[in-house]
Amino acid sequence: MSKKLRLNRKCFPLLFMILTALTYAQTFERVEAIVGITSQNSNGISVADYDNDNDLDIFVVAKAIDNEENSNSLSRLYRNNNDGSFTDVTELAGFSDLYAPEEIPEAFEGLDGYKYGAYWGDYNNDGFPDLFLTYLDSVQLWRNLGNGTFTDVTVFAGLNA
Repeated sequence: MSKKLRLNRKCFPLLFMILTALTYAQTFERVEAIVGITSQNSNGISVADYDNDNDLDIFVVAKAIDNEENSNSLSRLYRNNNDGSFTDVTELAGFSDLYAPEEIPEAFEGLDGYKYGAYWGDYNNDGFPDLFLTYLDSVQLWRNLGNGTFTDVTVFAGLNA
């Protein structure tokens, strides 16, 4: 007994879309060094238009405890130049001692590194995105002053540093 395969005419558009998608799949190329982003060994990124110039800027979260002698241990803020490139503005923005505890905490085996996340949000409703950072044993809240700089308001906001 032989069965004939009958394709429903409604299946042709779906089949065409699948074949088209497979034929024109996107490919990606690593370009961070080309565009000016030099951070390595990171635990992620967070994007926002911190300077309100209508393009997304990038904050890269490093894993390690801050060590000025090792640039890969420092989290970085990169301003979008709106031409496909970025400029490291970490120091100009006022970010320093993002995670430099006096005592090194005991590492937690379930997580990689000491710094974990960066989250943008306007906590004080002034129209400028502020930055909240999470670490192994603490957090930091950085207020965007609206002029390209930030100030640490962790204690002022009632968060224990």
